[in-house]
This record gives sequence, structure tokens and C-alpha cells, in this order.
Amino acid sequence: MCKTITENVFWDGDDEVAHKRLTSRAYDRWSRVWDLARYTNRSIYATALELLNARHERVLDVGCGTGLMSAKLAASGRRVVGVDLSSAMIERARHRYCPGATFRRGDAENLPGMDGEFDAVVNLISFHHYPNPARAAGEFRRVLRPGGRLVLVAFDRNSRYIALTQRTNRWMKTIAGTSWQKTNAEVTSLLQDAGFTRIETKPVRYWIKTFAIVAE
Repeated sequence: MCKTITENVFWDGDDEVAHKRLTSRAYDRWSRVWDLARYTNRSIYATALELLNARHERVLDVGCGTGLMSAKLAASGRRVVGVDLSSAMIERARHRYCPGATFRRGDAENLPGMDGEFDAVVNLISFHHYPNPARAAGEFRRVLRPGGRLVLVAFDRNSRYIALTQRTNRWMKTIAGTSWQKTNAEVTSLLQDAGFTRIETKPVRYWIKTFAIVAE
């Protein structure tokens, strides 16, 4: 069983609180089936691992879900902290056998961890949920050591599937926000504003148009 850490979550703004609570409750329900992502998201996990190297020993997995990526990172010999807004996701992650990983409930816009504590931050298919993505980007930068690496994977809003869903699925808008997915240019701009200077975008093989951003 994985080690646990006492949670400490902060909320800002009435609208943001409502949005985050709605998202958290939705993922609490989806936690029962989330482990299926070990099959559906296999290429995403593999891409993220390939974009890290031996210098990235201490990793923060933001939006860790049930800990699938955290477990892979820990199995590679890294020390991992997984963070997710959903308490049910974190509870399932804590019951996963993954020595070297710890899990806590937390907010991507107010991350646990001291300044410069981590060698890498991994954020997979989660960035679109944040009501204040600029704040999250700043938090990614804050917890990274100088020269540390962010690996961010996101669906591209230019995907036909994303465009269709954004136009037609009102329920999804309530969970993911009105802007929903972003383009790689939009994410790159947010990361630049947060202080990242070396930013590279790579395609990810997936049935939805997907990209990975490596930033330092």
C-alpha cells in the first residue's frame, strides 16, 4: 500500500470553488472505472516517460487520478508525489502497490511542495480542467528546481472530436469549463508567462489529436 500524506487544499473565488467542486465530484464517480486508462492512455504514459531522463528523480504527478502514471514513475526508480483534486481518485491511488510514491489530495493551482522541490512535474490530460490555468502554470514553475522539467500532455482543441464535443455537449462544458481544451500555442504562451524559457512541442500518437509540451 502506498504511503499517505495529510491533505491541505485551498480554494479561491466563489466561481472557482463551484467549478472545482463540480469537477471533483464527477471524478469521484469516474474513479471506479479510471483504471481502464491503463489501456486507453498507454501511449500517453509511454510518451511522458520517454520525455524524462535520469536527472529527473523527484517527480510531482499533477492530476494523478488513481496513480497509474505515478506507479510507472515509481517503478522506474523515481520518488513520486501524486496530487489530484478528487478524494476518491486519491483513495484508490493510495491502495495501489507502488513503493516510492506518495499521494495527497491537492489543487493544481495551489500545489503542495516547497519552491524548487522537484526535478520534474508531469501533468497529463488535466490542464483543461483548471479555471485559472495561468496560476497552475506558475505553480508548476514554482515547485521545479532550476533546470527542472515540465512534461504536459493535452488534447488539442483543433481536434475534430474536441470541436464537436465543445459545440454539442453542454454537460462536458460544466465539468471542463467553457474554453475546455487549448491549442499548443495557447499552452506555450501560458508557460512562457510563467517563466519557462525552453519550450518544445511534440505530437502524441492517440486517437484524439494530442500534443506533449516539454518545458524548462
